Amino acid sequence: MAYPEYAGGEQTLVTVGDISVTPSWVITPSGSAPVGLLFLLAKEDRTAGHVQITVQGPGLLHTVSVPERA
Repeated sequence: MAYPEYAGGEQTLVTVGDISVTPSWVITPSGSAPVGLLFLLAKEDRTAGHVQITVQGPGLLHTVSVPERA
């Protein structure tokens, strides 16, 4: 899901759950924030169950759980 009205016409680079990332923005249903630092940590090659992703910034906190795909 992309939210182009917040991205200023920038191309979406990656979408995880309901979170979209452009070269300059992280866009969520809870709001958007400029991309100062995007940090993604994966500890396992394969997940079981779900992955929880949290976006936090000034005035923004959004969490989404993405279920495992079969």
